[in-house]
Amino acid sequence: MKNRNHKRLLGLVLVGSVAALQAPAVFAAAGDTISNTVTLSYDVGGVAQSDITSAPVSFIEDRVINFTVTEGGIAGTTSVAPGGTAGVTYLVTNNSNATLDFSLTALQGTADNFDTGAVSFFLESGATPGYQAAEDTTSVTFLDEVAAGGSVEVHAVATMPAGQPNGDVANITLVAQAAEGGAAAVQGADITNDDNGNTSPGGTASNTADDPNAMDTVFNDPAGTLDSTGAPDVARNGQHSADDSFTIAAAVLTVTKTSAALWDPVNANSNPKSIPGGYVTYSVTIANDAGAGASADLTTLADTLAAALDMDPDFVTNAGPGNPTSAAGAGFEIDTTGTARPSAGLSYCTGAADADGCSYSGGPGGNISVNLATEMGAEAGYTAGELQPGESVVVRFNVIVQ
Repeated sequence: MKNRNHKRLLGLVLVGSVAALQAPAVFAAAGDTISNTVTLSYDVGGVAQSDITSAPVSFIEDRVINFTVTEGGIAGTTSVAPGGTAGVTYLVTNNSNATLDFSLTALQGTADNFDTGAVSFFLESGATPGYQAAEDTTSVTFLDEVAAGGSVEVHAVATMPAGQPNGDVANITLVAQAAEGGAAAVQGADITNDDNGNTSPGGTASNTADDPNAMDTVFNDPAGTLDSTGAPDVARNGQHSADDSFTIAAAVLTVTKTSAALWDPVNANSNPKSIPGGYVTYSVTIANDAGAGASADLTTLADTLAAALDMDPDFVTNAGPGNPTSAAGAGFEIDTTGTARPSAGLSYCTGAADADGCSYSGGPGGNISVNLATEMGAEAGYTAGELQPGESVVVRFNVIVQ
């Protein structure tokens, strides 16, 4: 009978504030009180007795801090012109069981070519991937009230030094530090230690036994790349980080000017010399290196002649005066055969100050100006004046030796 009566103890039932396992998962958050009671059902002599229920047992759910910083938006390095402004993008994901703020620190790289200007932070608007200055206008110094399970995309925006060479790289590390949440639009204090002896850089260790009546904190963040001091980041220090980079995409231009005797009044075009009355052809070649990271948008070519030279207004052939290469008054030849422009080839413009973009002012020792944006107008695949990597354009004109 003892054995049979023992088996008639019908069961223990735990009754608490967390839903049954078969129900949809509903989790308490850090700081919530979780309470349970035990109910005992039993028989005596085959007769069901009143259930016995224990007093409630409660504890406060502790806080685990776990989050990541990853490269967000458009993967890979961000191309930017020398002197230009751009942003690299990071995704901060809160895997904790509490809402947190995050302090932000941008570190300049050391194993790279240059440092950017001061770094500012802007939130992603969601309109277009990657940093867009016209869209991503919300400037922040910290991430505010990031919910458990939530993510925030943030851009680290900086201006590059002017004149930085093509292909140079600047590495940027974003370090996020866990901070107290709870007050919207107010930056919470950094959480610099947990209750298991782990600390952020500069924090004070605290290693305490679990208190069921208080919310303890446990760091569980993974190791990132660097901590806020620039040292290698370690796991469980309340910080996480990731690297991204800017790469300078610049045009690599060369300007070469050559001269060749074309005709003289003694020898005509048979082995001509640069004697008074002689004609000399100047060729100015502008080339964008094939390894350049960007097109160049050419604007104005200027040249002041020596006092002993006057410009040939007609750009004559080697047959001498009275024999213009194109038409009388067309003193400049623009050669775009070194480009893939649909209109590539030879074109001519006058030295008169008119709408064709070329001009010559003064007599001997005068000033030449060629507006290449006008001469190389916008067309399919090209903006006005654009010289793409690997392309070249030549400007030619004649001068007369005085």
